Amino acid sequence: MRGAVFLLLFLSGCSYRSVTLHLPPPPPSVANNITVIQPLNPVIGKIKGNGTFLIKIDRDVGSYIKAKLSNSPKLKNYVVKVKIDNLSLLYNPHLSTNNALAKIEFKVTLQKRGELIEKSFRLQNVATIRGYRYEERLKNLLQTLLDEVVNEIEKL
Repeated sequence: MRGAVFLLLFLSGCSYRSVTLHLPPPPPSVANNITVIQPLNPVIGKIKGNGTFLIKIDRDVGSYIKAKLSNSPKLKNYVVKVKIDNLSLLYNPHLSTNNALAKIEFKVTLQKRGELIEKSFRLQNVATIRGYRYEERLKNLLQTLLDEVVNEIEKL
């Protein structure tokens, strides 16, 4: 009987389910020169396992990006518009390597007194995630991707 209970607990700990990723709360941003437009759907991806489970985010990525960009001294003199066209996260625990993929497509417009810079980006991150605490590792993968977005915008 103990063996059956242990097996049940072990299998329930290894099963996958829909998850909600919790991005860190952004500090209050007073930057009025930065606008981020994004899809409103909190579902950003899927976990492929013995079924398909959803990956959601608990807050908008726009406020995270805006807060990070607000700290950039280079962008203080620009009107910045970021439009996120697509954000996705796919996790397949049955693959042995590179089983998590995060992608983002976005457009940036920087404007300053007669100067206009527009650029489109397509970034992706790949990771190998195994075992328990996969939610935390998926969140870190997403956060790394969003930090790359900020870095690319600051390079313009």
